[in-house]
Amino acid sequence: MHGLLCSSACWVVAGPGKDLAFILADEGYDVWLGNARGNMYSRKHYLPDIKKELYWDFR
Repeated sequence: MHGLLCSSACWVVAGPGKDLAFILADEGYDVWLGNARGNMYSRKHYLPDIKKELYWDFR
């Protein structure tokens, strides 16, 4: 995963052609940007019950 105290945004903040995530994607690699629990993208989750089917509906 990415660095300490960082989110996936750290890998794309400078934009195309400058950040490693964009460079690797441009070269044809699959790039996955993961986030650990507790970062800015997980703090306001509206449906914490993972037992409900809607939680797993990623459409």
